[in-house]
Amino acid sequence: MKSEAYRILVIDDESAVLHLLEQMLTGEGYHVHLAKNAVIGLQILEDQPIDLVLSDIHMPEMDGLEFLSKANFIKPHTPVMIMTADPNLPKVRQALKEGALDLLEKPFDLSQIFDVIGRYSAKRLTGRVVSLKNREMLLVSQTHSKEILLQRALVATQANVSVTAINEAEEWIDRKKWSVLIFSMGNKPVSTEFLQQFQEAHPTAKLVCVAEQYDVNQLTDLLKLSSIDSLVIKNNSFSEAEFIVEIRKLFSRDIFGMEKYLHWGFEPIQNIARHTDDRFWMIEQVSEYLRSLLVSERFISKIEMVVDEFLSNALYNAPVDENGKHIYKDTERTIGRQCTTREKCIFSYAYDGQYFAISIQDNFGSINRKLIFDRIHRSIEEKGAPIQKSGGAGLGLYLSFLTLNKFIINIQPGQKTEMIGLYHIGASQKQVGLQDRSLSIFMEST
Repeated sequence: MKSEAYRILVIDDESAVLHLLEQMLTGEGYHVHLAKNAVIGLQILEDQPIDLVLSDIHMPEMDGLEFLSKANFIKPHTPVMIMTADPNLPKVRQALKEGALDLLEKPFDLSQIFDVIGRYSAKRLTGRVVSLKNREMLLVSQTHSKEILLQRALVATQANVSVTAINEAEEWIDRKKWSVLIFSMGNKPVSTEFLQQFQEAHPTAKLVCVAEQYDVNQLTDLLKLSSIDSLVIKNNSFSEAEFIVEIRKLFSRDIFGMEKYLHWGFEPIQNIARHTDDRFWMIEQVSEYLRSLLVSERFISKIEMVVDEFLSNALYNAPVDENGKHIYKDTERTIGRQCTTREKCIFSYAYDGQYFAISIQDNFGSINRKLIFDRIHRSIEEKGAPIQKSGGAGLGLYLSFLTLNKFIINIQPGQKTEMIGLYHIGASQKQVGLQDRSLSIFMEST
């Protein structure tokens, strides 16, 4: 991860410490926010997208331990490092037990600070590049059309790749401990029986299904299985490089972040929704940005629909109470409300010269693979016009899937959901129909 894209919040009641760390970190290209106490720090954490927090342990009003507890609730995915002059204090040990990433000892040593932060940044970076060497992958093909592209992409991961036809696939189920099944279905009906049999034998294996065209009947059959990790419709623009990234990410512990799908050097524009009505000006902001890129109004209207769906889902469907009950499921979308601290969500968008990308992050992680498939399946059965019972998101997910070239949903259960959409902005309407389409769901363990 680039240091210039990294946002660090520093909290300390000593002005000299704030000034020192600001000079040191900004000199290395980090973007730094300063807070003279934990109360202000919490407000900044709540209002700004922060990648890392450095917090003193001893502060008036609220100490570092109490800050850590509140920060874990507000932004459970944001790491916190504790700063202290005495690493043996009970509060410091307690903070590390409660999830503090590491500690920085005062007085500061320049090499220590950059080593600790650098190790964490490197961990985040290497989390994107997962070694698949010696993992066992099984490619099952119902057609030989473009099979060479799939096989070449899988071999490039350095995994052990075995290839078989569907009529011989059952014989391969028990031959090895498979890590991944890539099921290339072509244009033929889906063999859900084989897929179910494989998943029963290898419940932890990842399942990737590849189709050559959008087919409602195929999709309906696939959605009966709640175990699919990724569905790719490769058409005429199959990208081996993007497919390799997709396979690697199935095993990554660092699944979040829209920047993973952008060319290097492109940083997303970020906004925080603090009120449900904020979605209206955010949609308008995206529309104006797209107009500055000289894209058609037809394209803009499609993206407006997806942005509205992403934001509405995060603001109305995602929030749940401590018992997992959806709080605003029955609320009319015309009724606005101020968001609580946890209900605030981060909306981002960017254009990297190929894809226009949007993402929304909430702090609940209340959706799951089965729920996603059930909602899309319901929309297909109701011919794209489902009855919107209780403000359901079925139609929106389905239309987003049909509109976007790539639809990615990252989930840390109970803590965070991120929806990412990518659209090939340079393609004509005819070309868009020939582009790859994919629906990918990545689950991160807590």
